[in-house]
Amino acid sequence: MEEFCKKNNILYIKRKGREGFKAGNVNNFLFNYCKEEYLMLFDKDDFKLVNPNIILDTLPFFKDKEVAYVQTKKTTTKGSLFENAMKETNALFYNLVQPINDKTETALFGGSLALMRVDILKKLGGMQKSLIEDVAYSFKSLFSGFKGRYLNKNYVLSNKIESFSEFQKQHYRYNFANTKLLFDSYIPNIFKIPFSLHYHLSLQFFGLHFLSLSQVIACTLLPIFMIYLMPSIYLSTALVLFVFLFPISILLVGKEYSGSFKIGFIAYLVNHSLAFTRMSAAAKAVLRVKPTTYKITGIGKKTLPLKRVIQGSLVEFIFFILLLIPLFLIPFNPIYIALLVWNASLFLTTPVFLILFG
Repeated sequence: MEEFCKKNNILYIKRKGREGFKAGNVNNFLFNYCKEEYLMLFDKDDFKLVNPNIILDTLPFFKDKEVAYVQTKKTTTKGSLFENAMKETNALFYNLVQPINDKTETALFGGSLALMRVDILKKLGGMQKSLIEDVAYSFKSLFSGFKGRYLNKNYVLSNKIESFSEFQKQHYRYNFANTKLLFDSYIPNIFKIPFSLHYHLSLQFFGLHFLSLSQVIACTLLPIFMIYLMPSIYLSTALVLFVFLFPISILLVGKEYSGSFKIGFIAYLVNHSLAFTRMSAAAKAVLRVKPTTYKITGIGKKTLPLKRVIQGSLVEFIFFILLLIPLFLIPFNPIYIALLVWNASLFLTTPVFLILFG
């Protein structure tokens, strides 16, 4: 990279240390070298330019002097069926949440592929030292009265995530850091934040937490209903709808955004497989436990040894067994047995995905 920059008359900057990680790197450039009006960041996995008009298309937004950044759509290259399901799980944020946020000019900065106004970035002290410095900066700029805009167009492709364990780490980091920001940034400023912002911020803070917690609660309620409510055709119908309406909605969303029911179904299973990962990350952030990882998402599928799979899936194994216990407590009913087995098996997706996809 250094040799390439020399040949092409590009300023190459390298720090001696790693203080502040990515945020520290950006701030080093921002306060010591940057003299331009606008700045655009690229991550190491943003590798393929598919539309060269990224700056020309985002620049007009800055006619409004209060716009701090304009985020463009982030997506990865296509891969296997499972890789595409992981891609669509992450893409929900850019396909659904960001367009909603943009309507009130509260879109979030996504860490790269956004044009940023340098004077606002400097005024706010640069990037915050956080596991998700992008969201931390978004909140600081929005709390300060500036605007975030979103352009729902793709200009650059990023490398796909190829292993399930890397995907787990990514969501662990998202949920840990989001929960930490809730206490470090949102709650201390709660009465200073404009009322219109609270809905969009709560969507960011509680979206994945709520999804995972609701999945676990729903799966827990099912056997409780079966044990304590008398079996009837009405209850059986209600339970079938209770269990299957959510995955059917996910299938329809998957078809809408990816063109494939298969991808939607696997994305539904992927969300179950991440439930305890997300909840664990949130709990550790609440308890102020130091995060176990601060690594950039890696590239490449790695096969995990069975010991690692069992260690990383112990909670899911226990929950699977607990959900099957009602089989011995309810009257024999093929519908109930099928529902219970399906309900419990959803939490075996974690070890299965770890074995199959590393």
